[in-house]
This record gives sequence, C-alpha cells and structure tokens, in this order.
Amino acid sequence: NRSTEVYVIATSNIPIHAILNTFFTTLVVNIITWNKAYSIFPLTTFIQKRGYLLRLPDADFASLMVNYTQRGWTIQQSLRPGDPRANHPIRENRRIADKFTWLIPLDVRKVKSSKTPDAVLEYSTFGFRISRYRRWDPFIEEGNFSYMIAALLYPCDALRYKYTYSLTDWRAFMIYEATRLTRLELGKLKPSQRPPQYDRLLYGKSSKLGHKSIENPECWTYWDPEIPTWYHAWEKIYNDKKAIEAQ
Repeated sequence: NRSTEVYVIATSNIPIHAILNTFFTTLVVNIITWNKAYSIFPLTTFIQKRGYLLRLPDADFASLMVNYTQRGWTIQQSLRPGDPRANHPIRENRRIADKFTWLIPLDVRKVKSSKTPDAVLEYSTFGFRISRYRRWDPFIEEGNFSYMIAALLYPCDALRYKYTYSLTDWRAFMIYEATRLTRLELGKLKPSQRPPQYDRLLYGKSSKLGHKSIENPECWTYWDPEIPTWYHAWEKIYNDKKAIEAQ
C-alpha cells in the first residue's frame, strides 16, 4: 500500500532546458510528451543499471543515492577504465531522439495533439563537460567529481520556438544560419518597426536580437522546419572530420 507522490514543477523557461541542467543523475533524464516517451540514457539506465552524477551533491544527495541503490542501480561519478564503452550515451554531442535515445510512441487516440512540432524537442541538443576540467575527456580518471550537462538556450527571431544547444561547432553553425535568416526577415520591416540594433544586425556587426523582441509582421517567415536539415548537414561535416582525425 505504498503511496504515490507526483511532483509538479513549474519552469521559467522551456522544460527541456530545466531537465537537462538540473537533474542530478542520468537515471532520471526521461521525458514524456503528449505523444512519445524518451529515455535519454537507456543503455546505462536499463541494461547496465548504472547512473552517472550530473551535478555536485547537495543536502538531498544522500537520500537520493540510497533510494536508487536500493532499487538496484549503481551510482558512479564517471566512466572508468574497463567500463563498457560501445554505444555509450555519454558523448560530446547529443540531441534528444538521437540513436542513443530510447523513443516510445504512445497511443494518442482521443488525445488532443500539441501545436508544437516534435522536432522542437527532438532537435534540442546538449553535451557534457567534466567538472574541474575544461577539456572533453569522458575517461579522465583524476580529480573529476561528475559530468555536467551543457545545454544553453538560443533564442532567435527567425525561429518560432526556443531550442537548447551544446557548446560545440553545432552552436556556431546554427547561429550563423539563424542570424543570416533573421537579417533576411528584417528586410520586411518598415522603418517604424525596426529595432534599435537594426543596422548593426543587418550589416553583420551584431547578432543579439532577443526572442520575440520585435513585433513581427504577418509576412514574417519562421524557419524552424529547416532545423533538422541544418543539423544533419552539420552532423555529416562533424562525422567526416572525426573520421579523418581517426586515420
């Protein structure tokens, strides 16, 4: 007769940003939307029964450790020599719904659909950094305490929605494309509609135009449908570069 508790947490920004940046271990980075369920670390969570720390411990750390250990999971700070590495989900570049994610479609009959496309969540990206270290090395042994997820927000007036991004070349790739298209859309504004930084942005001297910072005209085009194309183009460049470096 164990009671079930449901915690409702409000976020000041998009939920995935809070999930990626505040959850304390990889075990609980799981998401349910109106039509799908996502486990971001299924291999380690359900097959290897391991959880990795994602932030420094606080007052609740001990009780959380005990709870998950009693349920059969092992909590550890980081990957160690000898740990299984094939298809391991802790990598420099990740996105929601990538090949390391377990995605389960839900039965949505008689369920009202969301107006937000699945791609808004599924092309939000994130990465990892090692606490106390600046360079990426998932198998570093000395001095590190935990992994930390890097997932920042990129608001842009050329995009209808907000996305998270990791501290990788994908960030620069996306910002370049989005800023270029913001300049294109700014050309549709009448002089009275232009923001103060209009000239600086139009001529490439600034890319700082906050999300929804201007009143967009009806003819404004949002370029969110291009995000998957941009991402896969960047991903091919990234993988080709890694392949050359590995030779």
